[in-house]
Amino acid sequence: MTPRTTEQFEQMRSESKSKIMAAALELFTKQGFDTTPISMISKKAGVSTGLMYNYFSSKDQLLEEMIHEALEMSKKGLAEISEIDDPFVQIERFVNKTIYGMRKRQTIFMSKLILLIQVKPNPSPEMVLLLKEYNLNAYNTLENIFEKMELENPELEARLLTAILSGFRLQYFLFKNDFQFDEMYELVMERYTDI
Repeated sequence: MTPRTTEQFEQMRSESKSKIMAAALELFTKQGFDTTPISMISKKAGVSTGLMYNYFSSKDQLLEEMIHEALEMSKKGLAEISEIDDPFVQIERFVNKTIYGMRKRQTIFMSKLILLIQVKPNPSPEMVLLLKEYNLNAYNTLENIFEKMELENPELEARLLTAILSGFRLQYFLFKNDFQFDEMYELVMERYTDI
């Protein structure tokens, strides 16, 4: 048997890290951050607790890295939207990605996790900064779009739409069976594409 190459070790490391983050995401959203022990995360990920500590020094660091990864994905999506010329198409894509993205398993868990952190009694200062950056990126993108639409107060409209979408997300997760998803989506789209 030939020894593994550096690339193979890096791939194994990346796969293990991804398994740990996916397991943590699911467990944090199902039972909460504070009540999920590291041992449960490592068991669900199929790795030893010791190996998990090779990747993450603490549960807080794991959570921060998960939020950072979501932030990077969000930045990428917002950059794609920013490259579109038509502001009405930009709004449509933004709302579509936000709302219909919630129905994807990974996005559902990440959205729930972000909501849980936002209502957590004492989030760490690092977590607060990451969440502010996460929201600020959305605000800035929307404000630029609303400026192109020549709305009277683009900054306020950006904050209003992000508040509407946050409320949409919360209502969807709390009242999934009774939530009129498609009707609410149409109402948001009508409000922001028929300006």
